[in-house]
Amino acid sequence: MPEIISNKRALGAVNQLFVDGGLVPVVAKCAPTANDRAALGTLWIQPMDVAGVAVNDAWVITSVIANVATWANISGGAAVFNGLTVNGPSVLNGALTVASAGNAVNISTDAVANATTIGNVTGASSLALRYGTGNAVISGAATSTLTLGAAATTGALSLGVSTLGQPISIGNALNTVAQTISIGTGASAANSVVNILTGVATAGQQIFQVLTGAGSTAGIVNIGTGTAAHVTTIGSVTGAASTAVRSGTLALELTTAAPVAGAGGIRVTQGATAFRVLSGAGVPNNNLAIQAGDMYVRSDPAGATSRIYVSTGAGAWTNITMAA
Repeated sequence: MPEIISNKRALGAVNQLFVDGGLVPVVAKCAPTANDRAALGTLWIQPMDVAGVAVNDAWVITSVIANVATWANISGGAAVFNGLTVNGPSVLNGALTVASAGNAVNISTDAVANATTIGNVTGASSLALRYGTGNAVISGAATSTLTLGAAATTGALSLGVSTLGQPISIGNALNTVAQTISIGTGASAANSVVNILTGVATAGQQIFQVLTGAGSTAGIVNIGTGTAAHVTTIGSVTGAASTAVRSGTLALELTTAAPVAGAGGIRVTQGATAFRVLSGAGVPNNNLAIQAGDMYVRSDPAGATSRIYVSTGAGAWTNITMAA
């Protein structure tokens, strides 16, 4: 039987208790049971257990039905609410579990300009957002901005780390107004590397496609067209590697800067053998010839003997006599 510390209006034996009169708190070294009956609203306080260890718990009796008492815990520990409305600022400390039992969970969904923050950046804090087959949507107003990653963040940002062939789409909707999709377009004050299909392929085939759609609108592809002295490499010489460059009814244009001594022109390399094709006005300077086989096409020929020149070695040209 529980030890009653204080309850001047207690009548009958403990565990058959019914307080008939004023709402005087029951102070005991145990928690109330369904057999402990009292006037509705009576408090039951347990400051300690029978061993004298602090408990600091409290209950209030809310009903007695068929001689079965219901005591609700009001000590600030775990509690069950059928409904809860909180107005004004509120702070919840400690572990928090919201189990919706299949119902909707709404946070800051009222139609006012709320500032909603979930999680923090302290120490080893973590945040997990999970969803099932009902999918997940992150959306905002028509003119809102979505930012992933703060300016001072140095950790990795990964999109799509599945090993099961997960489709990943960026900007795939049918745009009805001009659209810009930018990757790594910020000003660069250190090395910037953009890798696409750079992993080691051990099975399947890696395919990189740009402007391969069947649309009727002509596109434009620019690679390395900036004003800096870029080094651009397309294709490889490994095994059966091949590179196809095609052009329609307009010309296929290969453009270089004007040749200078020992540099410039279009270099053609096959295996260990290479030669250059240059062009310009007037007779070529000898310092433009680097090796035998270099070719110079003159843009202002004076006749059949001054249209094309071929290098016979470093620093030497000989002209080719044409039919006309």
